Amino acid sequence: MLNYFFIKNGILDTRMIFSPHYTMAKLYFKNGEEWLKKNYKDTDYYYMRTKFQNYNDINIDKFINLYESIKNGYLVGKYKDHYPVILEQPFAKTRYNREVPVSGYEVFSGHHRIGILLALEINNGPVLIAEDLHHGSCYSEGKIHNLCIKYNL
Repeated sequence: MLNYFFIKNGILDTRMIFSPHYTMAKLYFKNGEEWLKKNYKDTDYYYMRTKFQNYNDINIDKFINLYESIKNGYLVGKYKDHYPVILEQPFAKTRYNREVPVSGYEVFSGHHRIGILLALEINNGPVLIAEDLHHGSCYSEGKIHNLCIKYNL
């Protein structure tokens, strides 16, 4: 499904630099707010959000505000403990026993933040590494991340 964004030269490559989050941040960085607001509906990010995630009321201003916030300082103020969460094994593999052609870590929470950081050419920073609490259960709490994973600190 979302592999649409990650097939490069016929090969699946799920690095964040191929994600709609990253490309959206790069477009904003390169072309500015006015251009992005005018061309938003032509982006892969818009396509992903409306086709795969069923979001019909997407507020582009929230993305721009997040970008500007991160550009002006990451993990500061009230967001100092808002680390992206990374899984050592893909959630689909641990939770649903699916063979997933993903090598390396999977972003569980923080796709926007990581995409924006990479677009700003900030290639490293603190993250939380987590693991699935309920291997093979075929059940998910949706966006309630803390019920699905535990942090390995």
